[in-house]
Amino acid sequence: MKDEELERRQEWIRTIRLMHRNKRLAGYLTCVLGIILVLWGRFGIGAPAWAIPAGIAVIFAAWVLFIYVLWDRWRWAKANDPSKTESPR
Repeated sequence: MKDEELERRQEWIRTIRLMHRNKRLAGYLTCVLGIILVLWGRFGIGAPAWAIPAGIAVIFAAWVLFIYVLWDRWRWAKANDPSKTESPR
């Protein structure tokens, strides 16, 4: 493998890893918040009735965000794959 090709692949991997970093962190923190809400609603003394459904809704929203990030990264990686050879036109 040539050095130029290796550098291109390493840059491609680095770019994928950096994509949506803040969204992924927000998704993790949102999941933790949803889990805390569910636990508070289940085991908290005097916890409101809306705590468990709200916690489940927050966890669901975080998973939707995770799925979007995975899908967008996969789509970008497939479109910008450095191992694909360019077809002559």
